[in-house]
Amino acid sequence: MPATEFRAAPSPHRTLVALGGIVLAVIVINGLIAVLGLYFVNERHARALSELDRLVETFETARAAEVHFKKQVQEWKNILLRGNNLADYAKYGDAFTGEQQIVREKLQTLATEEGPVSAARVRPLIQTHEDLVRRYGEALEAHPTSIIDVRAIDERVRGMDRPLTDELESLVEEVNRQVDATRAAAREADAAHYATLRTLVASATGVGAALVVILLLVARRSTSGRWR
Repeated sequence: MPATEFRAAPSPHRTLVALGGIVLAVIVINGLIAVLGLYFVNERHARALSELDRLVETFETARAAEVHFKKQVQEWKNILLRGNNLADYAKYGDAFTGEQQIVREKLQTLATEEGPVSAARVRPLIQTHEDLVRRYGEALEAHPTSIIDVRAIDERVRGMDRPLTDELESLVEEVNRQVDATRAAAREADAAHYATLRTLVASATGVGAALVVILLLVARRSTSGRWR
């Protein structure tokens, strides 16, 4: 009579411990991936926000220079149209000078701060603005302030503001395009980092699940073959 061969089956307790270890390892790995992924995403996002804030600040400065220059031109027109008495002449003259100072300050800020707009790009605008103000002053000085010859003054300075207006509009549009491009790049980078993080977590989970299945199959085979 053939002897019965006994093969010891794996302990259920050991199988459960192994399964628990695999599950715990998967949880820990996924947690580490998530923490590290969030850290790097947060760092990159913070840098992108800093760059975007700098661009927006530059845009606002350039936009302010454009708006106040247009106000300065309007105050010039007010001088010509409503400055026939000394009180109004002084009123609109002061307003013109005030807008002039603001434009100068905004352009100087753009030229001195490190940002997306180079100083070489802004310095010609500063010079153009100064030349324009000087020519406005010369046009007024050529006529008595009590009897302003609107037509004669207008002929001397007509259209002089247009080149600077166009340049300021171009500058604002240029910075605005950089703002839009930076925002789009930040969104794309966030999407790419999210996709990478999702793939890593899914891969770790898949590997853990595969190990659990393999361990269960091995345990089942060993259990079924404990008696031969």
